[in-house]
Amino acid sequence: MFDTGPGTFASDLAAFLAAIALLTLPPLFGGLIAAALRRVEVVRRRRFLAALALALPPFALALWKIRHLDDVGFWDLLGLALGFAAGVALVMALPEGRVRRGVTGVLGGTLVGVALVEIVARVVLPAPSSVPSPSQARWSVPVTNRDASCNLMYPPLHYIEQRLSEGEPERPTVLHIGDSLVAGVGVRREETFVADLGAGQPGVRHVNLGAAGAGPEAYVVTLSRWTASPPRLAVVYVFTGNDLEDLGAPSLCCEGGPLLRSVGGRLEPRCPTPRWSIPPMRHAVTSPAPFALRVLAGSFRVADALLRLTVWSQQSIARRGWGSPIGRLPPARGREWEQLAPVLRALRTTADAHRTPLLVVALPSRATLERSLGRTPEGYDYWGDLPRGRAAQQRIVDLARAAGIDALDAWEPVRAAFEREGPALFAREYPGDVHFSALGHRVFTAWLMEALRPRDVR
Repeated sequence: MFDTGPGTFASDLAAFLAAIALLTLPPLFGGLIAAALRRVEVVRRRRFLAALALALPPFALALWKIRHLDDVGFWDLLGLALGFAAGVALVMALPEGRVRRGVTGVLGGTLVGVALVEIVARVVLPAPSSVPSPSQARWSVPVTNRDASCNLMYPPLHYIEQRLSEGEPERPTVLHIGDSLVAGVGVRREETFVADLGAGQPGVRHVNLGAAGAGPEAYVVTLSRWTASPPRLAVVYVFTGNDLEDLGAPSLCCEGGPLLRSVGGRLEPRCPTPRWSIPPMRHAVTSPAPFALRVLAGSFRVADALLRLTVWSQQSIARRGWGSPIGRLPPARGREWEQLAPVLRALRTTADAHRTPLLVVALPSRATLERSLGRTPEGYDYWGDLPRGRAAQQRIVDLARAAGIDALDAWEPVRAAFEREGPALFAREYPGDVHFSALGHRVFTAWLMEALRPRDVR
């Protein structure tokens, strides 16, 4: 379900031993602490209360701490807390004078029970269809599983340097910053218009900094981070759709609040470094299944069944919307322009501070395009009618130019292509998909390449 990147351990054996340690050490630790506390008279008389007092704090700590962690999965942390609690409960429940013998008996019984369940599972359950080798399992969770825009706003410095020096280091660089339309949702990476530009202009390094879920404030932060080496041009794409709804949206990697703050009448990044605040249910949906299950699933049917159960639970949570990103309130209609104008000025200020030429491209809403051709919008219509949609498109361009930014309106070329090609211009991930298809990216590339030539990008 998740691409967790390269494995943590170099060999299958090392990963296997680590998985066994994660399963056995927490209950062992909890049992040892409980056994030590049972020597206290008060604990012996009130073992149930003592067990609760000892087992509940790890759960509370895990739920509090997980909000601020991005490199440990929800299910792994929950498993550690459960293992500790199981060890506490086991030792506290044993009769007086039989702790050592009782623990030995329970452990032996547990091993026999697990073996019997595994035997039954091998008879009843099908073999795992495709399970990576244990050495491919990764303990740490990549940031992209949380919020793709955070990965671009707060990348490691070495990653920026690598991206900006790929191929010939002296090639001029053009940054393309935007949301899922730039990232290329619905097509392969090599089919995006940014990749097409790179293929058509081998003397220029075109860097794709698009991320699903990114909004105008994220564009400001991304631009501020990716200008350590001044590029030839930074192109920021503003979508006349949910980009307006994303204004002021909270961010998982900025304490669950907005990305920008007003200082002296100007907007600037509120979080110079990532400060995570991830709701537990969001963690539950975006975290990989427990590390131990991912390692053992290829060898044990019980582990494989539990792995599938975890994934099913995540999908169930996601379908109910419980693991959606932090709730956001779109700006009141009419106020989005009051919010967009200072963000565009912040873009201009950031570009000027890094001596980076800036271009804003306004991307049209598919529903407005459909209305302009006399068609009924197939998907969600952000504006409700043609005049408001066209006015919004033009207003983005006007606000950018008022902020002193070079701006282009993509309305006419995209509309002409839509009239000529029809729905084939867009991807088909869902009805009314707003993302370009591979054909749409090629058409957009042809227009954009010509538009960039006068701006010394050739």
